[in-house]
Amino acid sequence: ALISATNSKSDTSDGPITAHAAACSYKSDISRLSDLPPGLVVSNLDLGPYIAVSTPHRVVAGPYHRIHPAIKRLFDTLRAQPQAAEHHLRELGADYVVLCAAPAKEITTQKAGNKAETFSQYLRSGGTLPFLQPVDLGSLRGPLKVWKVSPKT
Repeated sequence: ALISATNSKSDTSDGPITAHAAACSYKSDISRLSDLPPGLVVSNLDLGPYIAVSTPHRVVAGPYHRIHPAIKRLFDTLRAQPQAAEHHLRELGADYVVLCAAPAKEITTQKAGNKAETFSQYLRSGGTLPFLQPVDLGSLRGPLKVWKVSPKT
């Protein structure tokens, strides 16, 4: 289940649009994603609906209990080991990864003592991967980070 919506321009205020990851949810920052060709976005769960409503992009999931299979696929991708995430992204057909680099409580299924870094943690901390190209959206108000999934070679 992918989420997309018609672009809504009725609210022109620029306050944060979510309580979670508020540092990354400025409408002006989210709307900058509209400068990119439309595609499927893997993002923080709470940002999904706002990307779908404010841009021409589709998202993998949003925080809605009735789309739990999509939420599981999103979490499996974000929690994967960094190198294993490429398989998940390609399986989803993802075009972009959009994450909030602000410190956040990490939802995890890791066992105690396992300190392995997830794909999401790795990217948010500045890690690079050969299958992702950073996207520069210019000056943003918050620490939103964007990557383009490279075509498979």
